Amino acid sequence: MPYRNMSILKKWPLATRLREDRRGNRRPQERQWLLERSLQPKKLLASSAALIGQIVEQRRTERALRESEAQKQAIFDGITTNIAFVNLDMEILWVNKAATASVGKTPEGMIGRRCYEFWGNSVKPCPDCPTLKAIQTKKPEHITVVTPDGRIWDEKGEPVFDPDGNLIGVVEIAEDITDRKRAEAKLQEYANRLEEMVEARTQALKKAQDELLIKERLAVMGHFAGSISHELRNPLAAIDTAAYLLKSRLDGDEKTRENLDRIYRNVRKADTIIQSLLDLSRVKKPDPSPHPLADIVSDSLKSAGVSGSPAVRRDFSDGRIRITGDREQIRMALTNLFRNAVEAMAGSDVPVAGSGELVIAARPAADGMVEITVTDTGPGFAEEHLDRLFEPLFSTKTHGFGFGLSIVRMVVENHGGAITARSEPGRGATFTLTLPLAHKEGSST
Repeated sequence: MPYRNMSILKKWPLATRLREDRRGNRRPQERQWLLERSLQPKKLLASSAALIGQIVEQRRTERALRESEAQKQAIFDGITTNIAFVNLDMEILWVNKAATASVGKTPEGMIGRRCYEFWGNSVKPCPDCPTLKAIQTKKPEHITVVTPDGRIWDEKGEPVFDPDGNLIGVVEIAEDITDRKRAEAKLQEYANRLEEMVEARTQALKKAQDELLIKERLAVMGHFAGSISHELRNPLAAIDTAAYLLKSRLDGDEKTRENLDRIYRNVRKADTIIQSLLDLSRVKKPDPSPHPLADIVSDSLKSAGVSGSPAVRRDFSDGRIRITGDREQIRMALTNLFRNAVEAMAGSDVPVAGSGELVIAARPAADGMVEITVTDTGPGFAEEHLDRLFEPLFSTKTHGFGFGLSIVRMVVENHGGAITARSEPGRGATFTLTLPLAHKEGSST
């Protein structure tokens, strides 16, 4: 029986309707409607499965994103350098743990506010701010600043671009490099000091080598002089005697007398050279014993031929000062020093202060030494000659031989002392030497 009322058909069970449809008792529109109703559960099931898959994938993606963000945060929190990401208005979008700790804030308390509010304590960007410059130039910027508390910060602004090349923000990087800079400064100081020490040691070694070479040469010259002095002095003595006899027997011939005087002076000069060379051979290891300084000074003045002119003034803090040393060597050294001063004053063509005076002063000094100063009123010497003043064969005098002061230095240094010189051209020269002080009997020092 055909169904004319579709509302009644809808109330029948679907299975009954399908059985009747198979019997061929249904109209075409009724069969179509019944077929679509039978397929709806399958479509609904497929749609539900697809939706569930999308939800699962979305949650998986969200979980991976959270894990990635947490991993990134952990990585950046592990970095002790301050790192923050700001937008083009310099508002903080993200900070790491070091950045929040540097200002005593939480990330929530910083995000959305401008960076210079925290690190500059200001309402406007800091001077020479690398972040602002990076926004303006779209290039990395870098500066080093010193804060009022003396800390040194290395600050960088690194621009960040989206895939289309548009600037979206800047990564601020600030590192406290105070300790590193101080360490570098100390290292540089040590390096400079090491260079100075190496240079000083090199100079000292060179000086020692030069002095050793000089001493070897002097020793050879002294040994040579000791070997031939007798052979040289004998003919010189004969020449001196002959010149004296000729001068005493010739009358009226002034030119001849002048020539004989020249012979006489040059014989004396040759004898002085031989004596200086002999003195060099005598500078050996000293045999020290206590001696009154005043007695040695008197003997040395006589040996230097100082009598009456120039005037000699002694300025001893204690006339009983005694020194410990080899009497003969010290006498030889002082003789050369006094002779050098007298010759400087006698041969001066330069106006000098005073009227020709030799001042000898002595006083106890530190470390158990006696300080002796010898001052003359000669022409002095130029400062550029000071380094070579005690070298053998160097002399500032026209007719000097350069042995005297070398002998003085060798004797003084062999006694554990030292000698220095100072001068002002036209106002004389002062030589200062130190020798060991003889301790009084019964003294424990």
